[in-house]
Amino acid sequence: MCIRDRSKSEKKLLLVYLHSPMHELSHEFCGNVLGSEPICEYIQANMLCWAGSAASSDGLEAYMWCKASGFPAIGIVAPINYRGGALQMVLVALLQGKFSQDDLMVTMIKMTQAFEPVLAATLRDSVARDLERDLRLEQEEEFELALAADRERQQLAEEQAREFERQAHKHIQEQNRRAALREVVLAPEPGPGPGIAKIQFRFPTGQQTVRRFNYHDKIELLQSFVHSKGITDEFALIRSFPPRQLDDLEETVEQAGLVPSAQVLVAVESVSDDEGD
Repeated sequence: MCIRDRSKSEKKLLLVYLHSPMHELSHEFCGNVLGSEPICEYIQANMLCWAGSAASSDGLEAYMWCKASGFPAIGIVAPINYRGGALQMVLVALLQGKFSQDDLMVTMIKMTQAFEPVLAATLRDSVARDLERDLRLEQEEEFELALAADRERQQLAEEQAREFERQAHKHIQEQNRRAALREVVLAPEPGPGPGIAKIQFRFPTGQQTVRRFNYHDKIELLQSFVHSKGITDEFALIRSFPPRQLDDLEETVEQAGLVPSAQVLVAVESVSDDEGD
C-alpha cells in the first residue's frame, strides 16, 4: 500500500476503509455515511483516504493490519515518530460494524485534534534532523576541503622540494661544466704561413682578440678558444661577412669561409653572475 508511504511523506492521517460487497450494511454505509458530503469534505481537508475490497490482496493486508473483525470497517492510521527514529504507521482508531455518520465524524475530529501536537513534534524532530544532517554535511564538506587544501599544500611543498633539488643538481652540473671549460688546453698557436687563417674575435665587452688557426681546424676549436678567454655562458659564433652563424662544430675553418682571414662575433646568449668565477 503505497498510500502509507505518502502518509509518511506528507505527515497526514490515513483513513482506511475495508469494503465487503457481500455484507448487508456495506452499500448503505457507502451511500449514507462514507459518501456523505460532510464526511467527504472533512476527509479531503484533513487526511488521506484508502478504500478497497477486503477480498483483494491489499484489502486483506489492510484487514490483517487493522485487526478488523466486522464490516464495514474504518481504521485511522497516524505516522508517528518513536524516539527520533523513522516514522511508523500506527493504528489510532477503529470503527467497525454498524456506526453512524456522527460516530465517524466525531472520531475523525478527535483523531485530527489529537494528532496535531504529535504532528508538531514530528515536524520539529524532522526539522532538527534536517538541521543536524545539513550541519553534518557542511562539516564533512569543510573537512574534505581542509584535507584537499592540506594535500595541495603537501603536493606543492613536494614539488618545490623536487624543483629545488633539480635546480641544485643543475647548478652543480653547470659549475662542473664551466670548470671543465676553463681548464681547456689548446695546442700552440700556429705561425703565419700557407694554410693558416687569421681570425679576429670580437667579444661582447668590445674586446678584440686575433688568433691564427689551421685551415683544417674545426669550429669546435674556435669555441674552445672562446672558452679559454673566460666565456662560460652559452654563446654563438657569427661570421661577420657575409653574416652566418657557425653552428656546425665539425665544419673546418676553410669550409666555414674563414680563410685567409675573417672576423667572428661572439654573441653571448645568457649572462650569468658566475661568469669569471
